[in-house]
Amino acid sequence: MASTNQINKVVELIAVLGDLIILNFSLFQLLLFWEKASIYSPFSCTVSLMMTSLSLCYLACSASRGKAWDSREIRADQLVLRVLKNIITFSVFWACIMTFSGISIISPLFFVFYFFILFVVLSIYRIIIRHSLISYCAKGKHKRYAVFIGGGDNMHTLYEEMESSLAAIYEVVGYFDVTPNETFSPRCRYLGNPDNFADFMSGKTSVKHVFCSLAMDEGHYNVPIINYCENHLLYFHGVPNVCKGFPQRIWHSMIGNMPILNLRYEPLSKVENRFLKRLFDIMLSGIFLVTVFPVIYLT
Repeated sequence: MASTNQINKVVELIAVLGDLIILNFSLFQLLLFWEKASIYSPFSCTVSLMMTSLSLCYLACSASRGKAWDSREIRADQLVLRVLKNIITFSVFWACIMTFSGISIISPLFFVFYFFILFVVLSIYRIIIRHSLISYCAKGKHKRYAVFIGGGDNMHTLYEEMESSLAAIYEVVGYFDVTPNETFSPRCRYLGNPDNFADFMSGKTSVKHVFCSLAMDEGHYNVPIINYCENHLLYFHGVPNVCKGFPQRIWHSMIGNMPILNLRYEPLSKVENRFLKRLFDIMLSGIFLVTVFPVIYLT
């Protein structure tokens, strides 16, 4: 199932591909107009080489713009400002590359017009993409309905992350907790005690996702909730109680019945991998002693 990050990556890919098409098409059209109005070419290299250099420089200067697409707080003027900053960085970087490449820029005025046109067209293009994304999300066809088990700070943070993203695929119906949490968002309604989970879900066939994060002393609710999700083909998501600052990619392991989150995967933590490494070391050392070492010793 697609996640919010996957949707953002698709939108970002569409935006970058559109940027490259606009970049090269604008250069080609402006060049046709320039050659009709003038008798000389604005640069010394071929058109294909110039398009390639511009495309590579633009890709190198195009930083991630995910927040520009999925955040509800980004306004049209902020989006245009992002485009302007990107165009300035791109033009300066491209000019530096041209200085050391040996390609002569015969008419700098041509590229002044080119970058201005590129800024205007890219700004319109980005605004169109954003409004298209807003219109698509407003239809709600991509939504997946979910409930929360637990109303702690981490669940509140998760809810705010889901609500702040245009590309969020989850719509939270409400949350279960032992007692209502006054600090939780009032937009997310309290559904009752976790004991009422099965009764509530029996009448909500559209809810397919369950996000759970209960305190240690409330862990006895986990088993019946997980069993209900497994028996009714619901997606169960455990939300770890971690603070901000963790990397996006972490590894899960178990110590007994306790889940542990690791910053990286350690292959040598497995006995079989350590055995294979030691076997490889012995074989490589043996080959070295039989073949190379005698030559070094004799010389």
